[in-house]
Amino acid sequence: MAAIAGGREDPRRRFAESLLEAIPGDAPILIYSSYESGVITELEEAFPDLAPVLIRLRSRMRDLLPVVRDNIAHPKFFGSYSIKVVAPILAPELQYDDLVVTDGTAASAAFYRLATGKYATGESPQSLMKALEEYCAKDTLAMVLVHRALRRAGAVQGVVGI
Repeated sequence: MAAIAGGREDPRRRFAESLLEAIPGDAPILIYSSYESGVITELEEAFPDLAPVLIRLRSRMRDLLPVVRDNIAHPKFFGSYSIKVVAPILAPELQYDDLVVTDGTAASAAFYRLATGKYATGESPQSLMKALEEYCAKDTLAMVLVHRALRRAGAVQGVVGI
């Protein structure tokens, strides 16, 4: 399992290399929104020597957000298709309210505090790192559970690579 960068140096190259090592091959990579694809594009620009492999990796990405939008509707979505809204509805066993870091904005703020050493009262680098790791693990599980729900609903049949 890769560690979250400590914030003292630019972690992007090490991240890109570890990502390429962690997910070799040709299998599809499921994402939920274009955010991840955008990050990979930025890495391609920052590290031209890695660009060909990163471009191949990005071409394997399959975004579940349009699949959900086009095939699933639920009154408890309240018009939102955020993974934080959709996942607990499609997979009720998944909840985010048991986490210290509950969304991307809070994760960015926690990482900023980790990178700058400006901790809130009672926080430590270890507690922030643990909170970020738990948040990332929950989001990964959410993707798995949303994909399973979409497969059960027949919503991903015929979608190339999913």
